[in-house]
Amino acid sequence: MLQLERVVEQLLERLDVDTDHANQRQVLEDAIAKLEAMNSPVPEAMTNLHAELESKVARSEVPISQIQELLMKLLSRTKQSVPSFTKLDGISTERLQELIVWTLQELGGSAPVRDVLLSIQDRHASEFSPEDLESLSGGRLRWQNRAKRARERLVQEGVLEDKIRGVWTLAQN
Repeated sequence: MLQLERVVEQLLERLDVDTDHANQRQVLEDAIAKLEAMNSPVPEAMTNLHAELESKVARSEVPISQIQELLMKLLSRTKQSVPSFTKLDGISTERLQELIVWTLQELGGSAPVRDVLLSIQDRHASEFSPEDLESLSGGRLRWQNRAKRARERLVQEGVLEDKIRGVWTLAQN
């Protein structure tokens, strides 16, 4: 539960930053418009900063209210007594659910399974135990099987949609 609360806090902090980017972009756009109205040249630094803020805002296309709603669903679910799968050492299903939601939010709300799993592996490799990294029949790693089960739970709970095969998508609420 503490890990989930930490992830929620980090995400909400990030959302505040993204909101600030949108506000900063708007202030900058107003300033550029004023300069242009006065027929004054717009400094290159302002133009570059505007492009950077535009890019940051574009990457956070999932509405904040939707993300907060998804996180609240996760929080309420973890407060309930949920039976777990076979107990093995390694990353928990609940932690994988957190990482899936976080990663999908970073990827714009929807992404191919391969991209989601690669992003989780790249950013959170230190959380995997030797058991997680065991290769199963079919060549898939144990943690990837757990991630697919975690995704199934998120679909059952309405956090993710199950519309396109091979693509994981945050639910549109």
